[in-house]
Amino acid sequence: MSKLSFRLLILLSVVSSILSVVIPEVWPSEKTQLLELQLVEEDMNETMLWVSLAAIVFYSVLYIVETIALLLFVSWAKPLYVVMIFLSIPLYFLLDISIVTPLVQFLYDMGMFCSGMILVLLYTDPFDQYFKKSG
Repeated sequence: MSKLSFRLLILLSVVSSILSVVIPEVWPSEKTQLLELQLVEEDMNETMLWVSLAAIVFYSVLYIVETIALLLFVSWAKPLYVVMIFLSIPLYFLLDISIVTPLVQFLYDMGMFCSGMILVLLYTDPFDQYFKKSG
């Protein structure tokens, strides 16, 4: 796999992850909205809203920095990528029930598959060497 292929894999991961978040907001499914309205009973208090917003902003900034560093083969991008994966694990426990369309689930899964491939490639040759040369 070439550097270009690796960079395209990173971009595919980013694009599919972003689309899995944007599509339900831009083109909401009537069925999923109705089901979510039936399931969601409580509103988020203001403190929790600000904490969630701060976490989203913090994670988004780190995600942008990490993605750019990966694309440029910066040596500290490898450990940052692993840290970002571990930081995202608690988010699953904070999220509420969500109902998604098959397209959104496909895009999310594709982003996760790409993330796994990136993680494996980061620590195997020749990409391991590319990151060592930059550091």
